[in-house]
Amino acid sequence: MVGARSHRGGMRHGWMKARLLRRVDNQPVWSISCFYIRRSHRKKRVMTMLIRAAMKMARHAQAPALEAYPVDKRVANSSSNIFTGVASTFTRVGFKVVARRAPDRPIMRYGFKIARKTKGTH
Repeated sequence: MVGARSHRGGMRHGWMKARLLRRVDNQPVWSISCFYIRRSHRKKRVMTMLIRAAMKMARHAQAPALEAYPVDKRVANSSSNIFTGVASTFTRVGFKVVARRAPDRPIMRYGFKIARKTKGTH
């Protein structure tokens, strides 16, 4: 499990953790499983900053992909428990829907293009 935190003015105002969950397919992924955003810092793009931090960490560690399990607020009667994130935020930073196990719960993925060294290159 990995995580990221967001601080402003010496106070932690949001955090996110990522862990391994059931696979959609054979693609190995890192998973963003939940967020906490301090009430006073909501609607200030903290979730976007945390997602981007997770993307940077995963890319640096050469993870092939990053997956998330947000709520799709466009679906009627969707869950109000958005601790797993909101689909539109993930879409905004480049995640794509790869599966849905429930109408309001897309499984979204961001794939990294990792440059691999080939034989004979330095």
